[in-house]
Amino acid sequence: MERELSHPKTTNKYSIKIPVLGLGVWGVPKNKTEKIVTTAINQGYRHIDTAQIYGNEKEVGKAIKEKDGIFITTKLWESNFGYEKTIKACEESLSKLNKIDLFLMHSPHGPEIRKETWEAMQYLLKNKYVKAIGVSNFGIHHIKEILLWAEIGPCMNQIELSPFLQRRELSNFCKEEGIATTAYSPLTHGIRIHDERLMEIGKIYRKSAAQILIKWSLQKDNVVIPKSTNKERIKENIEVFDFTIEQKHMKILDALEEGFATCWDPTIDP
Repeated sequence: MERELSHPKTTNKYSIKIPVLGLGVWGVPKNKTEKIVTTAINQGYRHIDTAQIYGNEKEVGKAIKEKDGIFITTKLWESNFGYEKTIKACEESLSKLNKIDLFLMHSPHGPEIRKETWEAMQYLLKNKYVKAIGVSNFGIHHIKEILLWAEIGPCMNQIELSPFLQRRELSNFCKEEGIATTAYSPLTHGIRIHDERLMEIGKIYRKSAAQILIKWSLQKDNVVIPKSTNKERIKENIEVFDFTIEQKHMKILDALEEGFATCWDPTIDP
């Protein structure tokens, strides 16, 4: 399944379709990345999410070489922020991946160079280095700052999301502005995977807790990028399109909110 991404302030000039479920490769060792990505593609994945800081773009590139229809997201690391550095870093990522569909600023860090960095991101989109641009780990105030002056707004904000960390105000703001949201770490790194309420709902639908977590996020209209290096779990994680969680069970999952973040949280930074 896919959804359309569009950039605020552009009247859909740069719209693009993104598969709503992808494989995240954060923390996947270089020597395993190519095999794991190939496994995922063979299981039906059409979206791979990587980043410059992950150190495995080259291996992702090898796995997708000569394969059609694979959507690639990668992210610009903080040390590459700045106008010229952004363009150069994108060129380096392109040399490893061979293509970039969605290019994200990895964080809002470095407020003094956010503007020139986003100006470079706009340049990359206009000149067809990439097909779409967005941000990751940005809070409401960061996005408002971009929208205040930018010619092209971000089409995506990638943030950590799960029933245990819902960030409703930020998610609703993005939706109101026409900005899609990608949920990373949707499985809480396994830390909340054995929650009794989650397990009980899984039994009702004859699905694993991981599948319930992924489906919850999909039903919240997020793009979701679970990570696994296990072949069986990679397969299991994509088998979530044959059922729908009823509203009464969605409400139970919504009640799991506890502000539980497993990763960094730059959304609150200046």
